[in-house]
Amino acid sequence: MVCRMHVEAVQLVLSLVLAFLPTSLHFPMPMHTMIDSIDRIVNYYADNYQDMNVDGIFGLRALEGQLLMIREEYEQGRRLRLDRTTADHIKELSMKASGVGNMAIPHLQDMDPEYFRQFKYIVARPWKMRHTYRKADLSMAARQTNRRRGGDQLTEEKSDKCMTGLLGSGDVERPCTVDDECWRLMSAPGKASYYLTHQLLFFVLGEQLGCKDELDALARKHSIAGGVQELEHRFCSSMLGEVEAVVRRGLKPSEQDIFMEQIFTCGIMGYYEFMRKPWLDMILTWQDASGCFRKDEGEVGSDEEEDDEAANRVIRKQDKQMQGGLFPPPKRRLLAEKALKDGCLSHKTAVGAGALAAFLHYLVDPYVPGDTGRKGAPTQGAFEVGEQGQLLMLMLVGAAVLVFFARMFARRRFRRLLKI
Repeated sequence: MVCRMHVEAVQLVLSLVLAFLPTSLHFPMPMHTMIDSIDRIVNYYADNYQDMNVDGIFGLRALEGQLLMIREEYEQGRRLRLDRTTADHIKELSMKASGVGNMAIPHLQDMDPEYFRQFKYIVARPWKMRHTYRKADLSMAARQTNRRRGGDQLTEEKSDKCMTGLLGSGDVERPCTVDDECWRLMSAPGKASYYLTHQLLFFVLGEQLGCKDELDALARKHSIAGGVQELEHRFCSSMLGEVEAVVRRGLKPSEQDIFMEQIFTCGIMGYYEFMRKPWLDMILTWQDASGCFRKDEGEVGSDEEEDDEAANRVIRKQDKQMQGGLFPPPKRRLLAEKALKDGCLSHKTAVGAGALAAFLHYLVDPYVPGDTGRKGAPTQGAFEVGEQGQLLMLMLVGAAVLVFFARMFARRRFRRLLKI
């Protein structure tokens, strides 16, 4: 009888504890699986950096930045979901990624001196971008979708002009330069797919460059009171709705690249709703055993001109389907694709590295995202329920113990009464 009561008491305690555990605990991902994936992609870069273009090495720098931030947070004593062995491994990977990125610079310069001159900033240093967690607004995404009424075409040339204006490596050699046309293109509402990702990366780049004050001033000038943060919120809210719709109808091989690009960009901006285990599982299945991401069936990608045009046709067809054909999509992906000699793709490997980096930082972070709203205020822990939560759980356990002893005492007293 006593054993049975013990079992009942344990079941009661467990049910009460589980009822109040945060849902982020339902993201079971063995850390060694994640680290193995990161390890393989860093090693792939180490073996193939000489063949990578600028856009491919950008992915390594994004991964390096996340590894460095995890390493710094751990060494500063911040409580992360890491043991010492894994933390040491991450430190080694960050150092290796840094070394490979630095060795790649002269090869990139020799490969395409002019392109390297214009975009060397994005590969010259690690991308240490990290925002507090933010929640997307799908109702805003719906409103943005309804505003699609065509508009300017975002061509490769226009995009490069706007990016180099920010970098100060274009016609106007002054950083943080944004002319009227670039502002109109990069802040336009209602865009999707590659165009939308271009827009977000433009403002991400602006933040990295220290142009946020200038961009905020431009936003206020155009009646966007929340500045860059409001624009980022619009873009990632729209992107989340788009990604969910694509996943629901079934992701095509040709959409793997843009999917990982969107996970990466909004993931590092703090939009935790992009950090979903089924989406990570998909990405891990796309990664080759060598660590890279290669061409899949129905997907194209090459540095040859004729294959570039074939890739552009696929992208235009895809974007037309996703956007209802209301405006022309950009001529190419966010960054240039290059097929490597082993069949892996430079740009796809880059965005794969970025997406995995965003997931890794999320998995080691003990702070659970909550409904933080648009300001992204910090919230209590994902794997530590906070002082109020700890007090509540202590009270529940105490109550369960009291119930157990009360029931045991009542049953013993009842048995004694029966013997009288």
